[in-house]
Amino acid sequence: MVTNPGVQNGVEDDVVSLQVVATDPEDDGLTYSATNLPTGLSIDTATGLIGGTIATGASANSPYSVEVTVTDDGTPAESTMVSFTWNVTDASVNEAPVAAITANPINGLAPLPVLFSAENATDDKGIVRYEWDFNDGTTSTVRTNGSAFSHTFAQAGIYIVVLTVTDEEGLMDMATITITVSDSNAAPNAVATATPLQGSAPLEVTFNGSASTDDIGIVSYSWDFGDGTSSTEANPIHVYDVAGEYTVVLTVSDGEFTDTATLSITVLENGTIEMDDFELIVAPNPVENGEANVVIMSQPVDDIIISVFLHDESGRLINSYNAQTIFEAGNYKVPTFGLRSGLYYITLLTENGDSIGLKILVGN
Repeated sequence: MVTNPGVQNGVEDDVVSLQVVATDPEDDGLTYSATNLPTGLSIDTATGLIGGTIATGASANSPYSVEVTVTDDGTPAESTMVSFTWNVTDASVNEAPVAAITANPINGLAPLPVLFSAENATDDKGIVRYEWDFNDGTTSTVRTNGSAFSHTFAQAGIYIVVLTVTDEEGLMDMATITITVSDSNAAPNAVATATPLQGSAPLEVTFNGSASTDDIGIVSYSWDFGDGTSSTEANPIHVYDVAGEYTVVLTVSDGEFTDTATLSITVLENGTIEMDDFELIVAPNPVENGEANVVIMSQPVDDIIISVFLHDESGRLINSYNAQTIFEAGNYKVPTFGLRSGLYYITLLTENGDSIGLKILVGN
């Protein structure tokens, strides 16, 4: 009785150890033989162990239809044969390494020590050589691993650092990083933006300070939202719950010098937007029944609304209307059928060229 080992799968250069299991009811001695084994493998005739290393190139003749025969030493001798398939695939092809650099800091005052690392560089076989060229007049540095180390830039300048990694078969890849070294520290330049600058309470405002610049790098951001709260994030989000005029101050620092930028945020009551003598409100808000109902509370006698625009949260135009075509019983009916749930903006354009913005929430 011989147990069929079933389909076998291997890769060139794999080391194989497969035991063929057989028993004899008379406990006769058994002899094993095999035909059409993958190149590099053989069977032990006494134990039935198939072993060896699958030869390079063996995949060319795959799949192999292997036959194993087990014969007893009884009289007469009897045998049983089992057959199975052995699939062999190519040894994995060596891929080129992927170079990657991290550096801290990437700018500063001379002399500037920078901590470099190539620990994120990868390769399927293993990187054996890391060559660093700092382009600052010093000789290149060759290392056998990607662990962190320090290099000091003595003079002011802009240096493009080049890392070349090589694997055990000689395949290479390169990565670069720019290091900026200054000879004196200049004050940073604070740049603050916000979206939106006006709306009804509660008003969620997204602030952005990441456009601020400095020659050696900004190390801290400080936002004063003007309502008694603050943030140290570069790009915070803040919600104003109370109507009012708020002066927002961003302060950036490079560790030595600071600079500030200011913004003005206008928060109005319950969806009401006023512009000169115009006073409009969206009611209800969130909108219902597939349309936003813009109610005219008051407007000047010498100016009228001529166009209405609907935008999504990103500012993309959804639709535009002749104001008179959607005017009904003293209100403007802005269709919202089919819109995804979310935040939208209605802009009303007057005959004198002024615009009025309203925020609505759609819950379709």
